[in-house]
Amino acid sequence: MKYARGILALLAMASSILLATTPATADQTFYGVVESYGNGEIVVRTANSTGHWKVDGGTRVAGTEGFQPSDWVHVDVEPSGHLRALTFEERPTTFSGVVKTVSGAVLSVRSGESTYQWNIVPTTGFHGVEKGQVAAKDEVLVRVYRNHNLADLQLLKHNAT
Repeated sequence: MKYARGILALLAMASSILLATTPATADQTFYGVVESYGNGEIVVRTANSTGHWKVDGGTRVAGTEGFQPSDWVHVDVEPSGHLRALTFEERPTTFSGVVKTVSGAVLSVRSGESTYQWNIVPTTGFHGVEKGQVAAKDEVLVRVYRNHNLADLQLLKHNAT
């Protein structure tokens, strides 16, 4: 019993030291996909959630004249929730094609005369189909970044061929 109390005391002391050295007011930064932008607000789909922020005179905006849905952006948020900085990173390219194979989180898609390998990532948005329901022979419309990660995938037709 004495031994258990000693361990609990050490754990309590270690956690208090850790909390004392962890800044409670640190800014948060996120990368994500723009869902919407307008009227002084931006909605960004991140890996773990969706952020809704006001873009105001105190927000530093960099990299583009305007943001569009599916743009990849970086946001810097103050502890108060104020959007400190909004930075454009990349605008995806749109393709349509037919899924040849699905291997885990990688789609092999025939588009025109070429076959591409594209990655489903935590920020990929799905429209008309659930994440795990994309199958071979599905006709899809995608928005894809240069690194082959999908911003969005829309099902156009199930079992197209």
